[in-house]
Amino acid sequence: AEYTGGKLHGDENSVVTNAVIDSRKTQEGSLFAALKGENTDGHRFVEAAFNLGATAALVEYGFSAPENAKNYVEVENTQNAMGDIAAGILKDRGISVTKVAVTGSVGKTSTKDMIAHVFSTYRNTLKSELNQNNELGLPLTVMKLKDEHEVLICEIINLLYLDGKLDPITKAIVSQYSENVYFGKPCGLLDQSGIALGSLSKLDFNVPEKPVVKR
Repeated sequence: AEYTGGKLHGDENSVVTNAVIDSRKTQEGSLFAALKGENTDGHRFVEAAFNLGATAALVEYGFSAPENAKNYVEVENTQNAMGDIAAGILKDRGISVTKVAVTGSVGKTSTKDMIAHVFSTYRNTLKSELNQNNELGLPLTVMKLKDEHEVLICEIINLLYLDGKLDPITKAIVSQYSENVYFGKPCGLLDQSGIALGSLSKLDFNVPEKPVVKR
């Protein structure tokens, strides 16, 4: 509730260890985020999520909570609130976790997996699964962070899609340091649209004129 500015109903000391948006994947300790889609409304499955062991639910104002809803947070928009929660987690962790963000037009997932493989040989590493690279996948990944994780490897969708849609979590990932580390030249997709360049500017992400490699 603190991260979202929403209204908490229930025990403020309850511990959530993961988040799900599909009630069928609910586990003990899960936060079930009830999302409204074109074809269905996740609020219909809040009761089922608690039956499967959910610790809490993230719902929108006006929701009529079922009797088994022991803990839930009401917010204006559950999707936006997921981003707020993830950004809050990253802010709290600060430099205790190294954040690596991979983006581009092609090859993001394989590159992310290779980087994660290298880091995991000597540091406790959490990486985003499959291609969880959008405004839903990123928060779900971050909400899996545990105290023992030292590195977070995230894939971020093409920057042409970024404009205003992944804040604030993307900012929390890429703005950890005053200087950013680059391998190669961020060209191509950045040249395709002023929107992408504008997004990077809003994220305090400095685009170098020449390729830079730092060790």
